[in-house]
Amino acid sequence: MNPFDSLESQIENLRQQDSSGLVEIRNLLLEIEEFIDSEDYQTLAPAQRARLQDARTELIARMDDQSGSAQAGEPSISDTPDSLVPPVSSGNDPSAGSATLPPEAVHEHNPVAEQQIEVAEKLFYSGRYAEAIQIFDRVLQLEPNWERARQHRTEAENYLRTGYIPVVALPADAASAFGKAQSAARVGRFADALALLEKAQALLRDLGIQRWQ
Repeated sequence: MNPFDSLESQIENLRQQDSSGLVEIRNLLLEIEEFIDSEDYQTLAPAQRARLQDARTELIARMDDQSGSAQAGEPSISDTPDSLVPPVSSGNDPSAGSATLPPEAVHEHNPVAEQQIEVAEKLFYSGRYAEAIQIFDRVLQLEPNWERARQHRTEAENYLRTGYIPVVALPADAASAFGKAQSAARVGRFADALALLEKAQALLRDLGIQRWQ
């Protein structure tokens, strides 16, 4: 099994778990970050890169949620005495209905919004953030509560505004040039490193990214 398939397997296993500890989430997130910083990441197809990006965003959100719950002192199911856990109802007894846990609602998105978000995410992952923002705005007009669209739009806006774009979010060609620049600098080939950095900056400027820290 190659590193990408191994990561996808770990991600899927974590998704299937009812609850995951912060340490487990953080360790998997670290593995994803390390892989994204490796040369193997640059060989992935855009769809594979997108899946890793989405998994990374999902894990960060889960980690933030768990950290927030811990800070607020909210008990988890595992910390709750059995006597306080509501029983699962069986049958049609209306008096027991309030004790059941409602199934997770499946939301059907607007078909036009689904088509638009695919276009927006392709632009986003290719580094065309300004264009992606315009499409995400259209998606959010149709689906104001679609968190996935809102989060990607916010990230794109922050990248353009601050210039702080993590390696994981750089367009493929710019990320490749930047990675080669780092490798050249490590072995003392500073002139080559500078030329590669300038190449990365030129690629980003062509995409409308005028600031890159």
